[in-house]
Amino acid sequence: MNLSWVRQNLLVMAMAGLSACANLAPQDESLSFYPVPAGSKIILHQDLQVPPNSVRAYMQHGQVVKAPSPFDPYCQFEVNDVLPVAQTIKADEFVVRKTQMGEQHIASGNAFLKAGTGVSFGARPGSRDVLLVWYLWLDSPRQPNVRRMICGGKFDAAYRARRPSINEIRAQLGSIATLSVVQKPGAGQ
Repeated sequence: MNLSWVRQNLLVMAMAGLSACANLAPQDESLSFYPVPAGSKIILHQDLQVPPNSVRAYMQHGQVVKAPSPFDPYCQFEVNDVLPVAQTIKADEFVVRKTQMGEQHIASGNAFLKAGTGVSFGARPGSRDVLLVWYLWLDSPRQPNVRRMICGGKFDAAYRARRPSINEIRAQLGSIATLSVVQKPGAGQ
Protein backbone atom coordinates (compact mmCIF):
# COMPACT_ATOMS: atom_id res chain seq x y z
CA MET A 1 0.00 0.00 0.00
CA ASN A 2 1.27 3.47 -0.90
CA LEU A 3 2.24 5.36 2.29
CA SER A 4 1.59 8.74 0.62
CA TRP A 5 -2.00 7.69 -0.18
CA VAL A 6 -2.56 6.61 3.45
CA ARG A 7 -1.23 9.94 4.77
CA GLN A 8 -3.48 11.88 2.40
CA ASN A 9 -6.57 9.97 3.47
CA LEU A 10 -5.72 10.33 7.16
CA LEU A 11 -5.26 14.07 6.68
CA VAL A 12 -8.61 14.39 4.88
CA MET A 13 -10.40 12.40 7.62
CA ALA A 14 -8.76 14.47 10.37
CA MET A 15 -9.79 17.73 8.70
CA ALA A 16 -13.35 16.47 8.23
CA GLY A 17 -13.49 15.48 11.91
CA LEU A 18 -12.22 18.89 13.04
CA SER A 19 -14.71 20.62 10.78
CA ALA A 20 -17.57 18.60 12.28
CA CYS A 21 -16.41 19.48 15.80
CA ALA A 22 -16.22 23.17 14.90
CA ASN A 23 -19.89 23.12 13.85
CA LEU A 24 -20.85 21.67 17.24
CA ALA A 25 -18.77 24.16 19.26
CA PRO A 26 -20.72 26.83 21.14
CA GLN A 27 -20.77 30.11 19.27
CA ASP A 28 -18.93 32.88 21.12
CA GLU A 29 -20.86 36.13 20.69
CA SER A 30 -17.84 38.17 21.78
CA LEU A 31 -15.84 37.16 18.69
CA SER A 32 -15.95 39.51 15.71
CA PHE A 33 -15.90 36.76 13.08
CA TYR A 34 -19.13 35.10 14.32
CA PRO A 35 -21.98 36.47 12.14
CA VAL A 36 -25.55 36.98 13.26
CA PRO A 37 -27.26 33.80 11.99
CA ALA A 38 -30.19 33.97 9.57
CA GLY A 39 -33.45 33.62 11.47
CA SER A 40 -32.28 35.83 14.34
CA LYS A 41 -34.56 38.71 15.35
CA ILE A 42 -34.08 42.42 15.91
CA ILE A 43 -36.83 43.93 18.03
CA LEU A 44 -36.97 47.70 17.60
CA HIS A 45 -38.48 49.13 20.81
CA GLN A 46 -38.98 52.71 19.61
CA ASP A 47 -39.66 54.53 16.38
CA LEU A 48 -36.62 55.86 14.50
CA GLN A 49 -36.63 58.92 12.26
CA VAL A 50 -34.85 58.83 8.91
CA PRO A 51 -34.06 62.44 7.92
CA PRO A 52 -35.33 63.90 4.60
CA ASN A 53 -33.23 62.93 1.55
CA SER A 54 -31.60 60.11 3.49
CA VAL A 55 -32.05 56.37 3.96
CA ARG A 56 -30.37 55.86 7.36
CA ALA A 57 -31.02 56.17 11.09
CA TYR A 58 -27.88 55.72 13.21
CA MET A 59 -27.23 54.31 16.69
CA GLN A 60 -23.99 54.46 18.64
CA HIS A 61 -23.29 53.70 22.30
CA GLY A 62 -27.00 52.95 22.87
CA GLN A 63 -28.19 56.33 21.58
CA VAL A 64 -29.72 57.60 18.36
CA VAL A 65 -27.17 59.91 16.69
CA LYS A 66 -27.27 62.14 13.61
CA ALA A 67 -23.95 60.77 12.36
CA PRO A 68 -21.78 58.17 14.07
CA SER A 69 -18.08 58.54 14.73
CA PRO A 70 -16.27 56.13 12.42
CA PHE A 71 -13.72 55.55 15.18
CA ASP A 72 -16.19 53.58 17.35
CA PRO A 73 -18.58 50.73 16.49
CA TYR A 74 -22.06 51.79 15.34
CA CYS A 75 -25.24 50.43 13.74
CA GLN A 76 -27.71 51.94 11.29
CA PHE A 77 -31.12 50.97 10.02
CA GLU A 78 -31.51 51.53 6.29
CA VAL A 79 -34.64 51.95 4.16
CA ASN A 80 -35.02 51.47 0.41
CA ASP A 81 -36.52 54.81 -0.62
CA VAL A 82 -34.93 58.26 -0.52
CA LEU A 83 -37.76 60.74 0.10
CA PRO A 84 -37.75 64.55 0.40
CA VAL A 85 -39.54 64.19 3.77
CA ALA A 86 -38.62 62.42 6.99
CA GLN A 87 -39.54 58.74 7.23
CA THR A 88 -40.38 56.76 10.36
CA ILE A 89 -39.20 53.24 11.01
CA LYS A 90 -41.86 51.99 13.43
CA ALA A 91 -41.12 49.86 16.50
CA ASP A 92 -41.38 46.33 15.12
CA GLU A 93 -39.84 42.87 15.00
CA PHE A 94 -37.50 42.21 12.08
CA VAL A 95 -36.18 38.80 11.03
CA VAL A 96 -32.59 38.62 9.79
CA ARG A 97 -32.93 37.03 6.35
CA LYS A 98 -29.17 36.82 5.70
CA THR A 99 -25.89 38.27 6.94
CA GLN A 100 -23.06 39.42 4.70
CA MET A 101 -19.56 40.75 5.36
CA GLY A 102 -18.57 44.05 3.83
CA GLU A 103 -16.17 46.93 4.05
CA GLN A 104 -16.49 50.65 3.61
CA HIS A 105 -13.85 53.21 2.76
CA ILE A 106 -14.45 56.65 4.22
CA ALA A 107 -13.97 59.87 2.30
CA SER A 108 -14.10 62.99 4.41
CA GLY A 109 -13.28 66.66 4.41
CA ASN A 110 -12.12 66.17 8.00
CA ALA A 111 -8.59 67.43 8.62
CA PHE A 112 -7.62 63.99 9.90
CA LEU A 113 -8.63 62.14 6.75
CA LYS A 114 -7.52 62.74 3.19
CA ALA A 115 -10.71 63.29 1.22
CA GLY A 116 -11.52 60.46 -1.14
CA THR A 117 -8.47 58.34 -0.36
CA GLY A 118 -9.40 56.55 2.86
CA VAL A 119 -5.86 57.20 4.13
CA SER A 120 -5.27 58.77 7.53
CA PHE A 121 -2.83 61.65 7.90
CA GLY A 122 0.38 60.26 9.27
CA ALA A 123 -0.27 56.83 7.75
CA ARG A 124 2.34 55.13 5.59
CA PRO A 125 2.04 55.99 1.91
CA GLY A 126 -0.10 53.40 0.16
CA SER A 127 -1.79 52.17 3.37
CA ARG A 128 -5.57 51.98 3.26
CA ASP A 129 -7.80 52.41 6.25
CA VAL A 130 -11.12 50.61 6.19
CA LEU A 131 -14.32 50.10 8.14
CA LEU A 132 -15.42 46.43 8.26
CA VAL A 133 -19.18 45.90 8.52
CA TRP A 134 -21.92 43.30 8.83
CA TYR A 135 -24.94 43.71 6.54
CA LEU A 136 -28.02 42.22 8.22
CA TRP A 137 -30.78 41.95 5.60
CA LEU A 138 -34.14 42.37 7.33
CA ASP A 139 -37.72 41.28 6.73
CA SER A 140 -40.90 42.65 8.25
CA PRO A 141 -44.26 42.18 6.51
CA ARG A 142 -45.45 45.44 8.14
CA GLN A 143 -42.49 47.51 6.88
CA PRO A 144 -41.21 46.21 3.54
CA ASN A 145 -39.34 49.51 2.96
CA VAL A 146 -36.89 48.66 5.79
CA ARG A 147 -33.99 47.10 3.93
CA ARG A 148 -31.23 46.18 6.36
CA MET A 149 -29.21 47.03 9.43
CA ILE A 150 -25.53 47.75 8.94
CA CYS A 151 -23.15 47.45 11.89
CA GLY A 152 -19.55 48.54 11.59
CA GLY A 153 -16.45 48.24 13.69
CA LYS A 154 -14.09 51.15 14.00
CA PHE A 155 -12.31 52.77 11.08
CA ASP A 156 -8.72 51.53 11.24
CA ALA A 157 -5.72 50.28 9.31
CA ALA A 158 -6.66 47.22 7.26
CA TYR A 159 -4.52 44.87 9.35
CA ARG A 160 -6.19 46.01 12.61
CA ALA A 161 -9.77 46.52 11.39
CA ARG A 162 -12.45 44.05 12.44
CA ARG A 163 -16.21 43.74 12.33
CA PRO A 164 -18.18 44.23 15.54
CA SER A 165 -19.06 41.16 17.58
CA ILE A 166 -22.67 40.34 18.40
CA ASN A 167 -22.06 41.68 21.91
CA GLU A 168 -20.69 44.94 20.46
CA ILE A 169 -23.73 45.21 18.18
CA ARG A 170 -25.97 44.83 21.24
CA ALA A 171 -24.01 47.59 23.01
CA GLN A 172 -24.63 49.95 20.08
CA LEU A 173 -28.36 49.17 20.08
CA GLY A 174 -28.64 49.68 23.86
CA SER A 175 -32.30 49.86 24.90
CA ILE A 176 -33.35 51.07 21.42
CA ALA A 177 -33.46 47.53 20.04
CA THR A 178 -32.81 43.94 21.12
CA LEU A 179 -30.86 41.41 19.07
CA SER A 180 -32.10 37.89 19.72
CA VAL A 181 -29.73 35.36 18.14
CA VAL A 182 -31.11 32.04 16.96
CA GLN A 183 -28.89 29.07 17.72
CA LYS A 184 -27.86 26.78 14.87
CA PRO A 185 -29.13 23.20 15.24
CA GLY A 186 -26.55 21.13 17.09
CA ALA A 187 -24.57 24.15 18.31
CA GLY A 188 -23.35 23.84 21.87
CA GLN A 189 -24.54 20.26 22.35
